[in-house]
Amino acid sequence: MILLPWVSRERFRSTTPRASRRKRAETAEILDTTVVSVNCSLQRARTRLREIRVGLERVSGPSAGEPRAWGERYMTAFAHADIEGLERLLTEDVIMEMPPMLNWFSGRSNYGLFMEWVCFLFSERDEFGRRRRYVFPRSPEHSRRTDQTRETPMTNNRGADEAAIQAVLADSYKAWEAGDADAMVANYTADATAIMTGSLRDSREVIRQNMALAFEGPLAGSSTYNKQLSIRFVGKDAAIVISESAILFAGETEVPADERKVNATWVFEKRDGQWLIAAYHNSPVLTPAQ
Repeated sequence: MILLPWVSRERFRSTTPRASRRKRAETAEILDTTVVSVNCSLQRARTRLREIRVGLERVSGPSAGEPRAWGERYMTAFAHADIEGLERLLTEDVIMEMPPMLNWFSGRSNYGLFMEWVCFLFSERDEFGRRRRYVFPRSPEHSRRTDQTRETPMTNNRGADEAAIQAVLADSYKAWEAGDADAMVANYTADATAIMTGSLRDSREVIRQNMALAFEGPLAGSSTYNKQLSIRFVGKDAAIVISESAILFAGETEVPADERKVNATWVFEKRDGQWLIAAYHNSPVLTPAQ
């Protein structure tokens, strides 16, 4: 349940004693307590309101269409997986709970992280393995929009982040081709890890040292072949890139055989507004014969 930021005077009034008793009984049932306990809580609340001199005359209700309009804005943003739009409708200290889940989400940013996960969970993959989101149908008109969306996937509003990540990868590939180990790890986190068949490099410095030695030896004059297969975001500050890669040794312009290719996983982390490589792992591509 999410409480949108308005208060209506009518919510505090009971039109008849019978209606009042019914509401108190419903409240007691929801809270798994007694009507007597609800009455005591109400009495304490009224006493406190009198102490701080707050009366019903100071509580103003919304305009006639305001609650519905606000709710429609929320549902529209939800249907379009517009996380930023949803966050703009919430107070900074919003609290969200979603039975039967036991955890609560407190604060606008935590709410946004949870909704990112929800939208990711219910998204589907396109023919390239990338996640895409759809408008949830609520009417025939929405259903028609959904059919259009299946033909043209909706943007996930992460274009700038995706471009920044691809720029980091491009710089790394260029540094490899130049044989520059320092530049290659410039956009790695200090605690970055790299796992390849039979080896673990557990820091940026270890990765740099190994690549410097390799560029002076077997990888001298080499470059790389890289094909991005997918990119997906995990929350606001993490992303995973899957690519197909291979080493092109000196004089080679294309990968001579598929068994030279690897499937690679790149884990990115956004720190102080900059996307950095936090982990890398690759595994050989299996050919049909294997």
